Amino acid sequence: MNEICEILTQHAYFVTRAVEVPTTKEVAGADTYYRVAAANNDGVALDLAVGADKSLIVVQNLDSPAELLTETLKDLDRMSEALASDTVLVQADQGDFAAWQEYGYTKKYQCILTGEQNPFELERVDRVLAEMAAEIAAHLEEEIQIFELASDLPYIYSVDLVEASATSPLEADYHCCLHCHELTGAVYLEQLWIPEEKRRQGIGTATVNILKESLAEAGANYLYLKATESSESFWDAREDFASFYRLNQRWARRMREQLRREPGWDRVLVNGVQLEYPLEYYGNHPGEDWDFFQAQQLLWYLND
Repeated sequence: MNEICEILTQHAYFVTRAVEVPTTKEVAGADTYYRVAAANNDGVALDLAVGADKSLIVVQNLDSPAELLTETLKDLDRMSEALASDTVLVQADQGDFAAWQEYGYTKKYQCILTGEQNPFELERVDRVLAEMAAEIAAHLEEEIQIFELASDLPYIYSVDLVEASATSPLEADYHCCLHCHELTGAVYLEQLWIPEEKRRQGIGTATVNILKESLAEAGANYLYLKATESSESFWDAREDFASFYRLNQRWARRMREQLRREPGWDRVLVNGVQLEYPLEYYGNHPGEDWDFFQAQQLLWYLND
């Protein structure tokens, strides 16, 4: 904890609270985390929770004058680099989306479905996907088919639900593209695309409601997605989806390492265990999903 306070002091913050908190259960891979509150003379205030191994920083509260938001984001980046953290998750919605993007933060939305950590049973998922396709078809007024995507990637079961008239996902007008993470039971919604002529008819809302109900039945723990500026208003309007800004330092470090070595396979740890199969380097992988899941665990614990 002293290291965290020293780094904040180096960047002209004064620490107003610093406590070590033992938890009643393992949270974010540890049974201890640090709560640190800090401020500076420019009116910026931060309330941080940092995992005991410092790989995870959660900013529970961020209060920054609008004109100083850029510098505040830089401070968070510097601190995460100094602590060699993997993930910075900010529970705040301050300033324009574009300002956060410029400093490497992605805006994600998440909906808790079961709150558990159980892996998927893929046979159950297949049955639920077929039922889901039939329900979506009733709203779209067009039959839906399921394309399996990237079947050679371990740990992830990827599908794209598209209209039956499309001969391939590339030719489809409707898309509901899902990545089911077998290790964490999380579902990543990569794309939800409604044909232009069928928008504003409640099809998107119906699809999301069907997804939530069906995936919970399949044992999914949570549904999450990365926002785009064009879809931000749709997800902000839903009270069942919480938004967060996330800086993925692990991804940035891996990218730098990837550029310095021969192309090949990347290996990751999930919940402290070396994965059985190597992973080809790509953005949405179980290691990244596990980092995000641990950050959410810590937030749930803080907000209890």
